[in-house]
Amino acid sequence: MPTPSTPVITGYSTDTGTVGDNITSDRSITFTGTGTPGASLEIVAFGAYTGTVAFLSAIPASGNWTVTVGDGGSYPVGSDGELQNGSYSFRAGSRIGADASSLSSALDITVDGPELSGIDLTSASDTGSSNTDNYTADSTPAIEFTAGNGDALEIDWGDGLGYQSVGTGTGGSQTFTNPNAYPGGITEEKTILVRSTKDGTSTVESLTFTYDRETISPNGNIDASSDTGSSQTDHITSDTTPTLSGTGEVGATIEIKLGDGLSPTVATAVVGSGGTWSTTLSALSDGSYPLTLRSVDKAGNVTQLSGAGFTIDTTDPAAPAISTTISHDTGISSSDRVTQDDTVRVSGTTEANTVVRIYDGAVLVGIDQTTSTGNWAITTSSLSDGVHTLRAEAEDLAGNKSILSSPLDVTIDTTAPAAPTLDLAAASDTGASDSDDV
Repeated sequence: MPTPSTPVITGYSTDTGTVGDNITSDRSITFTGTGTPGASLEIVAFGAYTGTVAFLSAIPASGNWTVTVGDGGSYPVGSDGELQNGSYSFRAGSRIGADASSLSSALDITVDGPELSGIDLTSASDTGSSNTDNYTADSTPAIEFTAGNGDALEIDWGDGLGYQSVGTGTGGSQTFTNPNAYPGGITEEKTILVRSTKDGTSTVESLTFTYDRETISPNGNIDASSDTGSSQTDHITSDTTPTLSGTGEVGATIEIKLGDGLSPTVATAVVGSGGTWSTTLSALSDGSYPLTLRSVDKAGNVTQLSGAGFTIDTTDPAAPAISTTISHDTGISSSDRVTQDDTVRVSGTTEANTVVRIYDGAVLVGIDQTTSTGNWAITTSSLSDGVHTLRAEAEDLAGNKSILSSPLDVTIDTTAPAAPTLDLAAASDTGASDSDDV
């Protein structure tokens, strides 16, 4: 198989700026030339980058060929088909099978294109707990980047106004501030585009970030699992290390304050992906605690809610006082607690707003809620005939229970006595028999 002839580079495009000076701002140069039809063609660079920059599997039958930097593979390696600024010597070579031509004469070109790198929010504009997470509440954010000296700069702030000229590059880090404020009350992804242009060639870099000026108020209180007592929603508990839970903006940090907004933070929680949070407090003493929730989201927006707090109560109520009399105390005496009524009504006093339970031994036979003054009255379930020892127990709103009251013995007797019989006394039953009632 014949060795292919040495290919010839006859020209390139685009020679920007002054034509013929072989200085171009075009990073994706297109080469033209001639060579052996059917042979492969490879453009090799030496200098700022050394290696293949373009490849053509077969030169056309006409012998004329055209290739652009990046053709035929990932060339230059790691550059996405663009040359970096610098001086290059380009040579062409061909191959048919194992037979290779010599390299062509060099074409020396200096690439001096627009430069742009390092676009980011400034640390002052990247608000919130992190100044590197690209979350911001700044409606007029500032960005920083480095552009080539003399490059014409334009910025599209993602506000629908398109590119706006902002001057020229200096070759060093520069900062620009959005002159048109984004609207408030929204959360959305924003993309800022920066375009750097030199001799008609442009390069564009983008920055995507989350703009958050939306405020979602937090809410919460004692979790139902910690709200002891008969109600799991009254915020009265005997749990001295209660778990608090609630809702808020996803990703926000909730600060727990037991007082107003100036009170110290006693615990924090991060709102999960489902919009809920929870945290367990350190041990607290008995008392009432006002509750303030302060939410700081990832962009640094702050919202605060001060509302109903909660009460810690670990003190057992005193044993209920139980009356020594019962209602419906039937029979000769109204105070002997012997009755034919098998549903006894007993009464007494104890701590206000508690639950009172009546036990017959270990069996619960009645329950009621006391009044605001602590009075209570309970009618028992049906009791069997016999003596019953009744005791009362009080449970407060926090679930603390008293000891049992002193006992109250009640006798239930629902059995009627046998009918009486009449007979003459023997002394009055005259005659032969003193028992014939004659």
